Formats: sequence, structure tokens, C-alpha cells
Amino acid sequence: MTRLVELEATGPRTLDPSDIDDEKGDVAVCQCGLSDTFPFCDGSHRRTEDEEDGETYVYEDGERAVVDRVVTERKAEDEDEDENENENEDENENEDESGGERED
Repeated sequence: MTRLVELEATGPRTLDPSDIDDEKGDVAVCQCGLSDTFPFCDGSHRRTEDEEDGETYVYEDGERAVVDRVVTERKAEDEDEDENENENEDENENEDESGGERED
């Protein structure tokens, strides 16, 4: 099973002594991505115990849903890079074995 989780942080979280659980004497770090106190565990992972292998889930407003497919959007700059690569490939195809330009 997998889970889609959106995170917005762009840097590390530094832990300090106040992060230690006074009752347990340790720090539990969230690994499921669902904790309301992320990056710390709050027990939310208990909701994932019956997830099926081979399925992808998303949790929104406390509700779980199976994801049919994941679609990502490409940035314009990535598309520009791909375009440049394709142009370079086309140029290389037009060169003959001697390294010169092929006449069509």
C-alpha cells in the first residue's frame, strides 16, 4: 500500500529537548504522513492498519479514498528542456557518418 501525502516544508526540522515526550521519554517521528502534529507521531497511523497491498490511498478531511491514478503536471521549464533535447536529437539524426551535414 502507498499513501499520497502533501508536505509544504522545504527544510529540516531541528529537534530540541522540548520535543521529548515527558511520559515516554522519547520522540516518535511520524512515518505515515497523516499526523496532525507532523513531524511527530500522534497515532494517526492506526487508521492505515487495514490498507490493502497494491492500493494507493489519500486521506482528506479524515476520510480515506482509493486513488485510481496519479497525474503530475510538468513545469514549463521542464517542457522547454525536453523541447531542446528533441531539437538536438533531430540535428544529430541529420548528420551523416562522416560528421558532416546530410543533404536531403
